Amino acid sequence: MKSLVLTITIALCSLQLMAQRFELGVNGGIGCSSKPYGALYQGSDRVFTPAFNLSIQHNYSERWQIGFDIGMTSWQRNDNWHLIGPNNEDLGYKPVKYLAAKNAVSFAVKLNHTIPFYSQHEDLAKAIFYFGAAAGPVIIGNDGNIEYSKMNPNTPSEYIYTAVYHFQSGYGFLLGGQVGFNYYLSPRIGINIQVSPSITWAKINDWRMGGNNNEFHVFNCTRTIGIRYRL
Repeated sequence: MKSLVLTITIALCSLQLMAQRFELGVNGGIGCSSKPYGALYQGSDRVFTPAFNLSIQHNYSERWQIGFDIGMTSWQRNDNWHLIGPNNEDLGYKPVKYLAAKNAVSFAVKLNHTIPFYSQHEDLAKAIFYFGAAAGPVIIGNDGNIEYSKMNPNTPSEYIYTAVYHFQSGYGFLLGGQVGFNYYLSPRIGINIQVSPSITWAKINDWRMGGNNNEFHVFNCTRTIGIRYRL
């Protein structure tokens, strides 16, 4: 009977130790993308957009962590078009918005090197600094929407210009990294800050403009804060 109780106790302790190696996370913040290099429409002004991600990590050793991350952000750039009227009159500059990805959803595998910090007489890390690499596919959601505008409500139709241009949907591949810091408020709950730069090679199906927006690459960087939960 004693041996059975001892076996069960050891098994429960082992399961608890294994569980503590797994960690769930949810983050939110902002992202900023570069021009869609290789596309016809690029935009000169950067725009900050919302960024979110869900993650699960496995600390398979004190110094190494592997995980899976689902992230979502947008790729938007703004520009100013110099408009010339049908009679070569100078109409000035007007703003235009380019949306390369309304929703860029990434599915990335991550490998991090971790540096834990311990408080005295504690077995679990009180804080962790980490950095590593990430790679995976990206699903690009967009609607191909085009919106037009006028100089003013009484402007003739020949003076209408494109004010918003959305690319079409497609897919891509992401290669990037992340640097972050976890601080644990309790054995289970922690807070996280993370910076994640990446490059995505994208391919969409856009027949407009001679297909000159079909292939491009985008540099993106997200800055997020979030919650970590050790299982």
